[in-house]
Amino acid sequence: MASVDLDDLDTATFEIDPVLLERARSRAKLKQITIRVGEDQLEIARRVASAQGEKYQQVIRRWLAYGASKARRNLNKTGT
Repeated sequence: MASVDLDDLDTATFEIDPVLLERARSRAKLKQITIRVGEDQLEIARRVASAQGEKYQQVIRRWLAYGASKARRNLNKTGT
């Protein structure tokens, strides 16, 4: 294997999708909670999960992560 001098490489800057970042954060620590959701919401989550080959809990966590990420961005914009 050839040796590579890292000092010769250019620096790259990139942005991470906030939803993916929230996913990574949420996987680091999962806390069990109890939450009541509407039957229609649960049914939609189950249908989406089935179509994507996932568990419905994963779908709900993704939806929560998306909402949390969006709320965080809005809070950052307003400076609170």
